[in-house]
Amino acid sequence: MHLTVKSVTFFAIAKTVPLFTSAEVRRYVFGGEMTIEKLHANLHDAYMKYYAEGFKANDLSIIDKIVKYPIAYIKDGTVSMCDEYPIDPSKLKEEKQWDHSTDWSFEITAVNDRDAHAVASAVRRRKDGSKIESIHGFYAFTMTDEGWKMYAVADTTF
Repeated sequence: MHLTVKSVTFFAIAKTVPLFTSAEVRRYVFGGEMTIEKLHANLHDAYMKYYAEGFKANDLSIIDKIVKYPIAYIKDGTVSMCDEYPIDPSKLKEEKQWDHSTDWSFEITAVNDRDAHAVASAVRRRKDGSKIESIHGFYAFTMTDEGWKMYAVADTTF
């Protein structure tokens, strides 16, 4: 099952399900109650609650709640290990005059009780609606005692 959202505003609010920790996942998996669908929904909700909301609010402290540091940032043929999130939404918005995004999609391409991969894409737009660029991102997540944490990110603009 893939959770895909298309043609919505980048910061759409997801249906809320309880966010799981690794201990809860282990209990559910071994107890037969955890399903791939629940893991998908849980990761989607964590992404929306912390990552999308952090971008919307220009607040790295919200994004930090879903990141495991150091995080691998893959860009321009190199991998950098970063002790803070490498993409600052407020700087990005100022530099590019980015106001909002459209045509957003988020897809969890693989998930189990320990790891997950996801991709997201959107079109960044100015306040007048004109296109700045398209963005595509790849994310790797791991399940921790605090819930899902992103440990790698890669992005490409075009």
